[in-house]
Amino acid sequence: MSYIILLLFIIVLLLIGVVSNKNRILFLIFLVLSLFSGFRYDVGTDYMSYSKTFDYLESYNPFIELGFTYLLYFVKYIGGTQQLVFLIFAICTQFLFIKFIKTYSRFPLISTLTYICIGPFFLASLSGIRQYLAISIFLYSLKFIIEKKIIKYLLVIFFAAFFSHFSILLLIPFYFLLSEEISFKKKCVFIAITLVGSWLLSAIISMTIYSRFLEVESKGYTINFTVYVFIIISIIILFFEKKNTDSKLTIFYNMNFFSLLCMIVMLLNSGLTADIFLRTNNYFMVSYIVLIPSLVLQFKEVDTKMVFYTLYITVLLAYFYRNTMINGFEGHLLPYSTNFNLFI
Repeated sequence: MSYIILLLFIIVLLLIGVVSNKNRILFLIFLVLSLFSGFRYDVGTDYMSYSKTFDYLESYNPFIELGFTYLLYFVKYIGGTQQLVFLIFAICTQFLFIKFIKTYSRFPLISTLTYICIGPFFLASLSGIRQYLAISIFLYSLKFIIEKKIIKYLLVIFFAAFFSHFSILLLIPFYFLLSEEISFKKKCVFIAITLVGSWLLSAIISMTIYSRFLEVESKGYTINFTVYVFIIISIIILFFEKKNTDSKLTIFYNMNFFSLLCMIVMLLNSGLTADIFLRTNNYFMVSYIVLIPSLVLQFKEVDTKMVFYTLYITVLLAYFYRNTMINGFEGHLLPYSTNFNLFI
């Protein structure tokens, strides 16, 4: 029931935002999401793993970033609990996501609802706190791709890799790809390379620190109906890209294309490798937050736009209900409990 209350409260704020100052509403939503995420207890698949890491910090873990380890030591030094760590990550992550929406979306209220309702966004951030902080930092770094400031982009990426998640280092070469229009021929080349080279991915991953994922059983939920739906959505967005006249959206259309490539790899490697690329895809899939609401610009008639928004919002609400109330226990979103003990 906590998720329904959260969603209803957010919807009320969004409705108020239609007729009032959107910036204030977005700030209130940032506070609500930060508190909901930061004070949760045993919510999310990785919550207890992070709690155990905090409790047994002296035990060396090569898969935990050094900066993250230092943060845990600092929190312990000031007498904080693991809950303070979750609150810090929640505030930083939600702030950067809402700032991203405010900066790049022409329809910030619909984009906010998209962020909250689509499973791999806000709800997933309740589990993978390190990667989702890295994703939010990557979204912040997009400004440096647009402004063509490679040094600042690299500094932000290395900062995120040090404190949150090593996987963000994979995005370094995308500095040269995301801001430029990718022609149809180049896209075909990328797809061909993906199809031909996908069988090498397991071997490549086995040589990285993420090889441990190849030594465990597949989680089984990676390739399901939802993935096919997302592939269809990416293809639809790809189709509308030809009609795009807003150069500011180019970077997000490119992110959508690379998201599609990641999902193709997931299909071709529907086991352990797919689990890895599911995580990688999260960096690019966030383009939906900006792109899907902007699709309404393709329609000229007001009635058509209203039908689009009505159907889209209905699907979002149904998807949120499915993820939280129907599949909530499977995703460890239920039961929702709180912990307000930030210090010992």
